[in-house]
Amino acid sequence: SLQEPVLVVAFTVSLAFLSFLIALETLNASGPVAVTVCGLWMSATGLSSVSGNARDKLLSFWQTLTFISNALLFFFAGVLTISLLISEIDEVKLKAREVSPIGFFLAAVVPLPVIYSFRFLLRGFWILLLIPFMRRLDIKIDLKKAVFLNFAALRGAVNLAMVLIVAVMPRTELA
Repeated sequence: SLQEPVLVVAFTVSLAFLSFLIALETLNASGPVAVTVCGLWMSATGLSSVSGNARDKLLSFWQTLTFISNALLFFFAGVLTISLLISEIDEVKLKAREVSPIGFFLAAVVPLPVIYSFRFLLRGFWILLLIPFMRRLDIKIDLKKAVFLNFAALRGAVNLAMVLIVAVMPRTELA
């Protein structure tokens, strides 16, 4: 078993970078998907060969890296959101000549809870609609699991990153 925590951390980081590089440059495949598969493979097979102390250090390292990555992503998302809002306000001001802060708040912020609630209800509807088909495929799902699926759906940093990518794309590419 691997005993040295620094070597274990260095190995996992190197393997993640190598999988990304090989997928992107050699296989012409998705680097992030390759890193995800590599991480799943390492967690399924590699943790059993690592000593307890090294495993604790390894998990601590990756949790810290995840926290820092999420913090940076949300920080840059906030910066980008403000710049997008300012450019939209400038565009609206050119059209309307004057936008009050209250009017902007009512138009931009108030609909968000309605949109979120509708999205939540729509996702729940689709999950409930698909339960009979999942049962036919021998996937055991009850109401408790369906509620969990509805709450655990795609959200957080990945969802935010996808939305921001679409937000900064030129409008001609979205059509």
